[in-house]
Amino acid sequence: MVDDTPKTHSWGTISAIVFLLAVIVGLIYYYYVSSNLIAAVCLVILIGGIYMVISALMRSTAKDQWGTSESGAAALFGFLMLAVGGAGMIYVFADGFVLPLIYAILMIVLYLIYALAMKRKA
Repeated sequence: MVDDTPKTHSWGTISAIVFLLAVIVGLIYYYYVSSNLIAAVCLVILIGGIYMVISALMRSTAKDQWGTSESGAAALFGFLMLAVGGAGMIYVFADGFVLPLIYAILMIVLYLIYALAMKRKA
């Protein structure tokens, strides 16, 4: 039997499209803006993190038998990707490691605030 019900969206397909577009943006950045490979990779990670955080607001918040909700997992990995990608970009253009460290800690604090707000909302 074929399932003829239309699906509104498939997060796997949308995520694949976004990450492929992020890779294209990273390649364009590498070849035309800066020849710094670390910055290009961090830009791809940063774009992926932005997508994950935004998509977390639209994903299901229902907990399943395996643990956290789909929204919570997307938010966690989105904020981690924002922390790693943003800290890498800052490290490339800043002198030292203090500013990237401060940025990464700030992203972790923002995730904790987001998680508390979602817990209170439920």
